Amino acid sequence: MATKTSSCSSSLSLFSSPLTIDQLIDVLDLLKRCGFPQTRWHELGLRLGLHKDTLDVLEAIFSKDVSRCLIETLSKWLRKADNVDSKGGATFDSLSDALKSMNENAAADKLDQESKIALNTPVVRPVTSNQLPTANTPVSAGEFFFNAAYRPVFNEVRGHFGILRDKI
Repeated sequence: MATKTSSCSSSLSLFSSPLTIDQLIDVLDLLKRCGFPQTRWHELGLRLGLHKDTLDVLEAIFSKDVSRCLIETLSKWLRKADNVDSKGGATFDSLSDALKSMNENAAADKLDQESKIALNTPVVRPVTSNQLPTANTPVSAGEFFFNAAYRPVFNEVRGHFGILRDKI
């Protein structure tokens, strides 16, 4: 059985508010995909609400590792250090706004585009139940008919795995 979800969980949760430290790698990957130059980590940190002193400490500790400086900057941001909340908190929107204020318009536009794609792209995930949704199960009509249409296919696949398991 399968149901539709609005996006894969990591992409969808990345564009929800607020972001958490658990999403550090997702934010980092997103910035890489969007073409954000890592060398601008210091200004990004300032625009996200981190204090200059905080960023100077990171620079002193990781002076030869620009990538690590960006990672630590994002980590501080996601943990809402300094004045992050006054800049909108650790959200996708505040990140996009910071990029735009740095004239990183190409990266901000790609970020916005990825957001729209993630929020509007349906994907299919398996459901653990062998039963179709009932009147008591809160699902949309589209999900109900999708599950009904694909139930025989999933049962057939499940049956083939059972036969293979028995042969092993």
